[in-house]
Amino acid sequence: MLDFVNRFNNYDCNLNVVPLTVYEVEDCIRKLKHGKAPGVDELSVEHIVNCHPIVIIQLTCMYNCMIRHGYVPDAFGTGVVIPVIKNADGDSGSVDNYRGITLSPVLSKLFEMCMLLRLSTFLKSSDLQFGFKENYSCAHAIYIVKEVLNYFNKQHSTLNLAALDISKAFDKVNHYILFNKLLDRGIPADLIKVFTARQHSLLC
Repeated sequence: MLDFVNRFNNYDCNLNVVPLTVYEVEDCIRKLKHGKAPGVDELSVEHIVNCHPIVIIQLTCMYNCMIRHGYVPDAFGTGVVIPVIKNADGDSGSVDNYRGITLSPVLSKLFEMCMLLRLSTFLKSSDLQFGFKENYSCAHAIYIVKEVLNYFNKQHSTLNLAALDISKAFDKVNHYILFNKLLDRGIPADLIKVFTARQHSLLC
């Protein structure tokens, strides 16, 4: 943590964040998935889609203020966790057979989509990474594995294949390591402050 705080206090990045426009926020609203359960605030996507246009203007102003001041409302971090069973034929009494789905506030989801607009140019990853990327799926990863297997089989080589299950590692990620990665990529300080809003007092 202290390593990140020291780096951030001496962070020299002259990039300014371009304010969000009403058109960008409206475009993000169109991309929200319909028919989803509401969060703790009982607001659904349909409320935002069918609201008066002035609400979109107000949301744009609010999101730009949040980015400018590095502040995120506490309500954006609240959610309802719904346990969903992984294997219906498995042990329904085992905790390991469930995964949690969090119902987040729709305004929080919309803000995340707007943030991605500003971060997209900084978050390029390897072409061999298929998880959590748009237009990529398990099919791409399976294809690569099969092609590698076929290549070495044709060479009459012995091939050892190992699979690592890191699903439980997601809850144990050191966020300050991720924040340092953002610094390495030269992301504007205002956007980093948004991610570290809960620890904002440390960065002042």
